[in-house]
Amino acid sequence: VAFSDARYEFENHAIDISLNEESVIYGKTLVLTPDLEVFDYLTPLHFFGETLDDEEIVVKEMVLDMLTEHSKSFRSADLQRESDNSYTMTIDTEEEEQIFIQIEYHPNIDALRLVAENNGEHGLLFEYVNTGDGYAAQYYFNSVVGVGGTYGVQEKTMAMCVYKTIFSGKEGSCARFDDVEEPASLLNGVPDEQAFIEGATHWFTLKDDKLTGELDGITF
Repeated sequence: VAFSDARYEFENHAIDISLNEESVIYGKTLVLTPDLEVFDYLTPLHFFGETLDDEEIVVKEMVLDMLTEHSKSFRSADLQRESDNSYTMTIDTEEEEQIFIQIEYHPNIDALRLVAENNGEHGLLFEYVNTGDGYAAQYYFNSVVGVGGTYGVQEKTMAMCVYKTIFSGKEGSCARFDDVEEPASLLNGVPDEQAFIEGATHWFTLKDDKLTGELDGITF
């Protein structure tokens, strides 16, 4: 919850500031956290959080029934606690997909690692780490990097991408790296802000209520 609240505060402030910068108004979606694209993979965090406590175990069947009953895409779901700081969720979808999600939370450093598979293939790697005065996070998954087509037929170009964000309060950076290998784990250490986003395909930095960066080839 602490990470989510802090992230929303930073990103919402960045969105407000972007209204004064035409290049960022539309381009910011290239780097902001892609919640809709990875929503299903984050389902256990939305419903249960970083860990499963005893009370949640008691009511898990009721929550899972509610989840599948009100979801248009989930047919069934199961939840297993592996340890005090780790649990898994398995979801069967109406599209004959099986999503397996494993969550590990490290309370001593306020860090989380989530790995999701879809039918045995990589679905999402998501990590966040408390940096002392803020957070760093990354999302690695197959994302849309281009849209084209002819005669009204839209074609999407996909590639493995890393979305990164690092912030303290209302200042920080967001970046996206297109067509890249799996990034090094943040649990092994977080580089400084400049190094964290260096080489990004798209990026912006917000400092003193001013935005700098490059989005879709446009520098500002």
